[in-house]
Amino acid sequence: MMEVSWSPMAAQQLALLLDAESLTLEPFASGDELKQAIEETLALDIRSPLQKQRHPNPGGDVSKPFFTGDLWFHQLHLKYCLLP
Repeated sequence: MMEVSWSPMAAQQLALLLDAESLTLEPFASGDELKQAIEETLALDIRSPLQKQRHPNPGGDVSKPFFTGDLWFHQLHLKYCLLP
């Protein structure tokens, strides 16, 4: 599984969304449970085999993403990047 971490801006934006009354948490019991489910999903490296072939992990420089993608999860559209 891949390591998942949030940029400071993403963590702040997620916290604001979880506090918003317009976001329905069901079937999750809490915002923390929803965040954990997002992290567990991203940790699986859900890219297609073709994406993995075209964008393999090169290792090395951890400041440059080797893949950027998006994920629709629950009511959220998440943009993410993979770092070596």
